Amino acid sequence: GALEEAGSDQGFQAQPWKASWLQTAGVNECIPEWNPLGRSAQEKVVIRQTAAVPNYPTLRQHRLFLAFFDEEGRVYQKHNVLVKAQTETAFYYDFSHKAPSAVLVNYGEQAFMKILLDEKSRDFFLGNLAKIEEQHTRAIIWVAFWNMVRDARLSGVDFISVVTDNISRETDTSVLNLVLNYTTSTLEYYVPAEQILQFNLREKLFNVLKTMLISERSTHVTTLLKRFFISFAKDESAYSYLEQWINGSLEELNHVELGLDTKWSILVPIFRSLNISLPRKYELLRKQETEDKSDFGKKMKLRLEAQVADDTKRREIWASFFDKTSKQSVKDIAKVMEGFNDVSNSAKSEAIYPEYFRNLKRVYQERDKEFGNEFFSLLSPLNDRFDENIQLYQDVLQNTGEELVWLKRKLQDQIDTLQRRKKAYQFARTNTQRKI
Repeated sequence: GALEEAGSDQGFQAQPWKASWLQTAGVNECIPEWNPLGRSAQEKVVIRQTAAVPNYPTLRQHRLFLAFFDEEGRVYQKHNVLVKAQTETAFYYDFSHKAPSAVLVNYGEQAFMKILLDEKSRDFFLGNLAKIEEQHTRAIIWVAFWNMVRDARLSGVDFISVVTDNISRETDTSVLNLVLNYTTSTLEYYVPAEQILQFNLREKLFNVLKTMLISERSTHVTTLLKRFFISFAKDESAYSYLEQWINGSLEELNHVELGLDTKWSILVPIFRSLNISLPRKYELLRKQETEDKSDFGKKMKLRLEAQVADDTKRREIWASFFDKTSKQSVKDIAKVMEGFNDVSNSAKSEAIYPEYFRNLKRVYQERDKEFGNEFFSLLSPLNDRFDENIQLYQDVLQNTGEELVWLKRKLQDQIDTLQRRKKAYQFARTNTQRKI
């Protein structure tokens, strides 16, 4: 058992609990601190608690399980502990006979908090996730990994490495969806472009999911996998494979249903291809139009046409975003914006980014919040010149009055996001461990 410096429920009072949990905003994060080389009968394990968001600094009392894992990834001890509403709560355990290979705070998720891993535990789980048999425990570890990517404590490459090594073992659709959403966001926001190329991250993910799709027979799983599989296509080999699939010439994927939505999703990467001709792209688009005359189909057509627009058409499209007399719905215009600022147009879009910043305030003044938010998000710069973009957003913020409260919130959130991404990039460039 534990000789606990703080660990009883004695003195619990409802009013302080109500004040800290029900009347105060914010969430806490907890990370264990322990000596991996310690072998005494009184080894100190500290749970360090901080506020996840500095603006909401309240620390809280948490009742949770602290789990010790052996070298085989098994939980050999778990301790029911009370973390005090303070920065450090210390506990003492006997490591003289057996010391843990990893420690996990909030095993079983009894408490509401943001979970982080210490370096020793992080490295153990990165290399041994397959040994963790409990699905729920693996899910907790996946969430901890993701938290650490966002907080610049784990490189995006290392995260994607553990994904490519372990994703095929995850059979629960909720866990699969969780991990693949994290993976998509990691690629989009937290891995420098040069590392994506250096480690062939998209190609590896595309091939891992292709292998899974080929062998998977559960409709629930294939429905989930195919969405992410298509999104990871970013080279000509992948585009060619998807073209074969939409043409019905891929026998190995005959068992995966190609619904109308999936076909539209496939056309987006096909329209990015430099090897597939423009007439061929429009041939596929016309065929899809005849099969799907829904509003969604019409919106996707708008997106795809904007995606391959020439320079003259792009100037017309850009001007149309400021046409207050336009009868187009905001949802239709948003699809045009998606195609206009698609990743395949990143070089062309550089020319409009100065105009984007100059017109942000005007858009919110002249149009409704829904339109303004679509303009703000869908036309934001795709480049990773963080310092430059942070400064440009700050300039807009400084010149925006309280009457445009929605814009001010968006600007501050965007600045915070860019600062987070900058920190994650800096960490990834100097702390990537696994060469996948």
